[in-house]
Amino acid sequence: MGNINKNLLVYDKYVKSETTRNQYKYFFKKFPELAKIKNGRDLLQLKDSYLQEMIEDYILYLRKRSSPNSTTPITAGLRLYFSMHDKVLNWQRIQKMIPEKVKKAGYSAYQTEDIQKMLEFKKRKNLNYVPKKLSSTNMSTVNNNSI
Repeated sequence: MGNINKNLLVYDKYVKSETTRNQYKYFFKKFPELAKIKNGRDLLQLKDSYLQEMIEDYILYLRKRSSPNSTTPITAGLRLYFSMHDKVLNWQRIQKMIPEKVKKAGYSAYQTEDIQKMLEFKKRKNLNYVPKKLSSTNMSTVNNNSI
């Protein structure tokens, strides 16, 4: 078993959810690659101040290339790993660097006018998916016979 695999045993031991464990392992493997470090064991040999700087650079990298909503789970895996290996880092500072989550959709419920527009569009275009879409979002729909 390689060094990176031995280091990832911390996730097997402390993370109960298999999905979360796999996600943590995936992102942990990416971090040494981007930091130009051969494996996870080498990360543990670094001085805490240098490791702190690397993680902060990694977050800045993630801010440019990924959704703000995915940054927190990525850093959660790193936090667990370094905490279990007794690396003392300033996680409060790191958390401050993570952008706020963005609500992608669903800021409010559909208004009656919105539903009427969708149904009118359906009637003009002879589309059958609009009532199905409405019902799939747990909305009550108008009887299809009345449309």
